[in-house]
Amino acid sequence: MSRILVLSPEPVRARMAGMGIRASEIARHLARAGHAVTLLSPGDPRDSPASLRESGVSTRQLAPGELDSAVRAHDGAVVSGHVSNDLFRSAAPIPTLVDLYDPFLIENLSYASRLGPGVFRHDHATLSLQLERGDRFLVSSPAQRAFYAGFLLALGRVNPAVWADDPSLAHLLAVAPFGVPAEPPAPGPALLRTSGNGIGPEDPVLFFGGVYDWYDPAALLAVFGRVLSSVPACRLVFVSSPNPDTTPQGAYARAEETARARGWHGRQVLFVPWFPYEDRGAVYLEATAAILTHRPGLETDLSLRTRGLDFLWAGLPIVSHRGGAIGQLLADSGAGLLVEPDDADALAAALVRVLTDPALRADLSARGRAAAAAYRWERTLAPVLEFAAAPAFDPHRPAPGPAGAGAPRGLRERLADALSRRRGR
Repeated sequence: MSRILVLSPEPVRARMAGMGIRASEIARHLARAGHAVTLLSPGDPRDSPASLRESGVSTRQLAPGELDSAVRAHDGAVVSGHVSNDLFRSAAPIPTLVDLYDPFLIENLSYASRLGPGVFRHDHATLSLQLERGDRFLVSSPAQRAFYAGFLLALGRVNPAVWADDPSLAHLLAVAPFGVPAEPPAPGPALLRTSGNGIGPEDPVLFFGGVYDWYDPAALLAVFGRVLSSVPACRLVFVSSPNPDTTPQGAYARAEETARARGWHGRQVLFVPWFPYEDRGAVYLEATAAILTHRPGLETDLSLRTRGLDFLWAGLPIVSHRGGAIGQLLADSGAGLLVEPDDADALAAALVRVLTDPALRADLSARGRAAAAAYRWERTLAPVLEFAAAPAFDPHRPAPGPAGAGAPRGLRERLADALSRRRGR
């Protein structure tokens, strides 16, 4: 068995977002397979979920000054996001699996007008460095695989030697989607239908979840009045971000402003805190249906919509805009109602239909649970377990050395910028 270092760019704690969840599940499943696993994150290890603490994973707070010694004590590393800059700054290179499931470079384009050009330069340099220095890579969908394959080709990582050994690039670029537990969600104490939220036991609940700027809550709120005219007891739930300091909240703030202007805030439209990861299944079971509205664009094309997989796992009927991998999954499985992003009439009609038709909800629920079975963590993380079984440097990559060594001319300055700055996102 191997000694594997997992680095998370986001805190691993009870209330955590996608990148923290992904890192914790990778660490937990590696430990279950018998590997000795250390998980480093910006968060306090005492705040980590009980399931992680009980798995045998050694959780520690990421301290860049101590990373060299941690690297030397392990056989391989799994890393995602901007924390990779710290890893690749280490004086002791280590075989590294880079998790590219979260397309942060593309996501952050949504924030560029507010955060300024420096963020894009830093993101681009970080991704370039990952693709230069990583030995193997994880992506979440075929669309992501094509996107990153083009980037690797531009950097020279896809070359005649690689092609001769692996023309499919299956070893270099493995599809490893986000996952769901093998066990179905279990009911728990009411977290959504509490007296404080004012949701009655029979009130239909439409669950949106967290709001990032690439989502389109405005399209939903534009038709919500029509939904209320047919289903007056409906309650729409948005969830605040667990990382507001590092994630701009423009779309969330605009949704609150709209809800207040229409007299819905705190009544028909609720804004609630982020739920603990281990309680999310019980929350989904309290909801009636879920809604996914997003704008067309490259981010939608490259995202799998991890919350969509969670909804399917819980058997929560979904109404969604078309587009992206989750849209294709819903179309292929018949587990959701799909509408065009610019068709307000169709969106309103689909929401009313799913909220008022129990037989439809039962059918969508069954289809969703069946579709989610293919995304159990034990299946999606198979490439991670393969890497951990025999961590090795990519023989076709330039020998590990100082950061930026072997980089194409003109890229080294961007790599140096990535290494000189840290951004905990």
